[in-house]
Amino acid sequence: MKTVVALLPGTLLALCFFALESRAADIIAHYSFDKDFSAASGATGPLNAVGDAAISNSESVFGGGALLLDGDKDYAWSPDPGFRMNQEDFAVSFWYKRNRADNIFEPLVGWGNSVANNGYAVRLNKSAVKNERGILEGLLNDNPEKSVTASQPDNQEDAFQHVVLQRKAGVLELYLNGELVGSEPGVGDWDLAENEKKAGFHFAFDVGACNTHEDGTGTVGAFSGLIDEVWVFRSALSPEEVKALKEKNELQK
Repeated sequence: MKTVVALLPGTLLALCFFALESRAADIIAHYSFDKDFSAASGATGPLNAVGDAAISNSESVFGGGALLLDGDKDYAWSPDPGFRMNQEDFAVSFWYKRNRADNIFEPLVGWGNSVANNGYAVRLNKSAVKNERGILEGLLNDNPEKSVTASQPDNQEDAFQHVVLQRKAGVLELYLNGELVGSEPGVGDWDLAENEKKAGFHFAFDVGACNTHEDGTGTVGAFSGLIDEVWVFRSALSPEEVKALKEKNELQK
């Protein structure tokens, strides 16, 4: 005998609302860069702007503004401990548009420090060449053997590119413009407290740079271009959610 359970419209609506509320709780931060460096959602504070980092209203993905960096020690960062994910799944989503192609190494978004082989990062890297343009690289614990890569898009100087890096049930995944372009299984955990103790400092979250300490020192790298709609989650995303962020800049399908 089959049992059929009918849900009243109000019940179904309540379930949908609960699902969205639960998903919202997974948002660590969302920086839209529409007006300033404050978070549009999440519990983190505003990013600290360094150098000539500015909000550009001339180009953006969904209207409003985007973070403009000129590649000369410009970046934004936060010491907020909310970014200090340790052993849980996570996801980072953002858009970028590059201004020039002559830099060898350009960090995009990440948290952690290569000194202690700790954290997560997405960067443009021409030193490990897959083609003459270099690679788009996502790393966990700064481990090249446990990285996910894709060829840098040919049109990244002409159009914004959507990127998602996430750890999902022990697998590191890289999405480019809504498509899964790389995955690496067997990604281990890291001991956050022990690694920071060895390094002698706490790490910070960077946009357009990397290796920043919680006091704002130690920064390396420089990205020249625009970065927009930075999301950080304390859980992994489904393929449908990646698509929704790319197409509508929201988690609803």
